Amino acid sequence: MTGVEFVRFDETIGQKVVTLSTPDERTKLVSEIASRLLEFHGNDPENLTRFLDRLTQLQTQTQTGFLLVLQILSGSRAELDSYSTQSVTVGKSKQYIHAQRQRDIDKIKKIFPEIGKVLTESIWRKWKK
Repeated sequence: MTGVEFVRFDETIGQKVVTLSTPDERTKLVSEIASRLLEFHGNDPENLTRFLDRLTQLQTQTQTGFLLVLQILSGSRAELDSYSTQSVTVGKSKQYIHAQRQRDIDKIKKIFPEIGKVLTESIWRKWKK
């Protein structure tokens, strides 16, 4: 097997874990994601399916909301950046960013109510400052 080196047997997922020796970062990233999903499945198979279904549903409804949820779940604090900062990054007006964020939050609340609640609270805290 070229490009693959077996490292160890992972009891959590019940199979060998491999390290890819390829310069292709996309392949490495997909491998890491698949490994983490297998780990999630080993811990909680039913919730993995629900989680993936919800992510897919969100992605089909709002690409920006999907990316926002991924940022939040990864621990990023980008959602707390000011609209001025975000408008420079995205190349849109602050008003556009604000309106888009509100539309995204409305859709997120329907699919991930707990994340929608956190987003709403973080925005209110930001505005009160």
